[in-house]
Amino acid sequence: MNALFFVFAIFAAAMVVTVQSERPQPGKEGAACTLCITLLSKGIDYCESATTEIAVKESLELFCQMIGGSVEAFCEQIVDNGIDYIWNAIQNGGTPDHEASQACSCIGLCPYQCPS
Repeated sequence: MNALFFVFAIFAAAMVVTVQSERPQPGKEGAACTLCITLLSKGIDYCESATTEIAVKESLELFCQMIGGSVEAFCEQIVDNGIDYIWNAIQNGGTPDHEASQACSCIGLCPYQCPS
């Protein structure tokens, strides 16, 4: 388990280095989009029992701390900048992957349509 986590952390750290400041074009998701969806999907699944926006944010912050390493800061940025979008995506329902891709699009890390 630790080896898998270590490999994921190295992979995620490499993707953080390649984060671009511009919104990616459709069909060209990029590393930041992939990492955002991966983190949020697992994070949303982690906080499934949270029933308020504040509880979701606190659960996601704890999730980011548990990840640690260089990915922790990226995860915290996603939560801080996107909690409104994350909460709306959770309220709209769907799978954690679908909710994560919606939120990551609204944050500006993925090229998909933000449902507003």
